[in-house]
Amino acid sequence: MTIDHSAVNFFSEEDMIKKNYSPNALIKCVGICKNVSPDFFTGKFDKSTNILICSDGFRHKLDNEEICVFFGTDNSFSDEQDMRKRITDAIETVKSRGERDNISAALISF
Repeated sequence: MTIDHSAVNFFSEEDMIKKNYSPNALIKCVGICKNVSPDFFTGKFDKSTNILICSDGFRHKLDNEEICVFFGTDNSFSDEQDMRKRITDAIETVKSRGERDNISAALISF
Protein backbone atom coordinates (compact mmCIF):
# COMPACT_ATOMS: atom_id res chain seq x y z
CA MET A 1 0.00 0.00 0.00
CA THR A 2 1.17 3.48 -0.70
CA ILE A 3 0.12 7.07 -0.96
CA ASP A 4 -0.57 9.05 -4.12
CA HIS A 5 2.85 10.11 -5.46
CA SER A 6 1.51 12.44 -8.14
CA ALA A 7 2.77 15.99 -8.35
CA VAL A 8 -0.74 17.30 -7.73
CA ASN A 9 -1.05 15.42 -4.44
CA PHE A 10 2.43 16.50 -3.30
CA PHE A 11 1.91 20.15 -4.12
CA SER A 12 -1.62 20.23 -2.71
CA GLU A 13 -0.34 18.80 0.58
CA GLU A 14 2.35 21.50 0.59
CA ASP A 15 -0.16 24.22 -0.41
CA MET A 16 1.93 24.90 -3.52
CA ILE A 17 -0.58 24.21 -6.32
CA LYS A 18 -0.12 26.65 -9.18
CA LYS A 19 -2.26 27.35 -12.21
CA ASN A 20 0.14 25.51 -14.53
CA TYR A 21 0.74 22.06 -13.17
CA SER A 22 1.02 18.53 -14.53
CA PRO A 23 -1.70 16.49 -12.84
CA ASN A 24 -0.32 13.16 -14.07
CA ALA A 25 3.37 13.76 -13.34
CA LEU A 26 4.73 11.32 -10.76
CA ILE A 27 7.31 12.44 -8.24
CA LYS A 28 8.07 8.89 -7.07
CA CYS A 29 7.74 5.60 -8.94
CA VAL A 30 9.58 2.36 -9.71
CA GLY A 31 12.03 2.67 -12.61
CA ILE A 32 12.54 6.43 -12.51
CA CYS A 33 15.84 6.22 -10.63
CA LYS A 34 18.32 3.64 -9.36
CA ASN A 35 17.27 3.69 -5.73
CA VAL A 36 13.62 3.70 -4.79
CA SER A 37 12.59 4.18 -1.21
CA PRO A 38 9.25 2.41 -0.67
CA ASP A 39 6.56 3.56 1.72
CA PHE A 40 5.84 1.28 4.67
CA PHE A 41 2.67 1.24 6.72
CA THR A 42 1.82 -1.04 9.60
CA GLY A 43 -1.43 -1.92 11.25
CA LYS A 44 -3.57 -4.74 12.50
CA PHE A 45 -6.38 -6.41 10.63
CA ASP A 46 -9.07 -8.61 12.05
CA LYS A 47 -10.59 -11.57 10.24
CA SER A 48 -13.34 -9.46 8.66
CA THR A 49 -10.95 -6.99 7.02
CA ASN A 50 -10.96 -6.51 3.26
CA ILE A 51 -8.39 -4.45 1.40
CA LEU A 52 -8.79 -3.03 -2.09
CA ILE A 53 -5.47 -2.17 -3.75
CA CYS A 54 -5.94 -0.32 -7.02
CA SER A 55 -4.39 2.02 -9.53
CA ASP A 56 -5.55 5.57 -9.98
CA GLY A 57 -7.10 4.51 -13.28
CA PHE A 58 -9.48 2.33 -11.29
CA ARG A 59 -10.37 5.20 -8.92
CA HIS A 60 -10.75 7.99 -11.50
CA LYS A 61 -14.26 6.94 -12.51
CA LEU A 62 -15.61 5.57 -9.19
CA ASP A 63 -16.44 7.54 -6.07
CA ASN A 64 -16.36 6.15 -2.52
CA GLU A 65 -20.10 5.46 -2.50
CA GLU A 66 -19.86 3.40 -5.69
CA ILE A 67 -16.95 1.41 -4.29
CA CYS A 68 -19.11 0.58 -1.26
CA VAL A 69 -21.88 -0.58 -3.61
CA PHE A 70 -19.50 -2.87 -5.51
CA PHE A 71 -17.69 -4.27 -2.50
CA GLY A 72 -20.22 -3.81 0.28
CA THR A 73 -19.74 -2.52 3.77
CA ASP A 74 -20.55 -5.77 5.54
CA ASN A 75 -17.15 -7.35 4.75
CA SER A 76 -18.72 -10.52 3.43
CA PHE A 77 -17.89 -12.28 0.20
CA SER A 78 -19.46 -15.66 -0.40
CA ASP A 79 -16.35 -17.09 -2.08
CA GLU A 80 -13.49 -16.36 -4.47
CA GLN A 81 -15.88 -16.26 -7.44
CA ASP A 82 -17.95 -13.58 -5.70
CA MET A 83 -14.81 -11.47 -5.17
CA ARG A 84 -13.73 -12.00 -8.78
CA LYS A 85 -17.18 -10.97 -10.10
CA ARG A 86 -17.25 -7.80 -8.01
CA ILE A 87 -13.79 -6.74 -9.21
CA THR A 88 -14.67 -7.57 -12.83
CA ASP A 89 -17.96 -5.65 -12.64
CA ALA A 90 -16.20 -2.61 -11.16
CA ILE A 91 -13.48 -2.70 -13.84
CA GLU A 92 -16.07 -3.00 -16.61
CA THR A 93 -17.90 0.02 -15.18
CA VAL A 94 -14.67 2.04 -15.15
CA LYS A 95 -13.93 1.03 -18.76
CA SER A 96 -17.48 1.88 -19.88
CA ARG A 97 -17.00 5.38 -18.47
CA GLY A 98 -14.05 5.93 -20.78
CA GLU A 99 -11.05 5.53 -18.48
CA ARG A 100 -7.86 5.38 -20.54
CA ASP A 101 -5.30 5.03 -17.75
CA ASN A 102 -4.05 1.72 -16.37
CA ILE A 103 -6.92 -0.07 -14.59
CA SER A 104 -5.59 -2.48 -11.98
CA ALA A 105 -7.25 -3.78 -8.84
CA ALA A 106 -6.74 -6.52 -6.28
CA LEU A 107 -9.15 -7.41 -3.50
CA ILE A 108 -7.76 -9.10 -0.39
CA SER A 109 -10.02 -10.71 2.18
CA PHE A 110 -8.74 -12.04 5.49
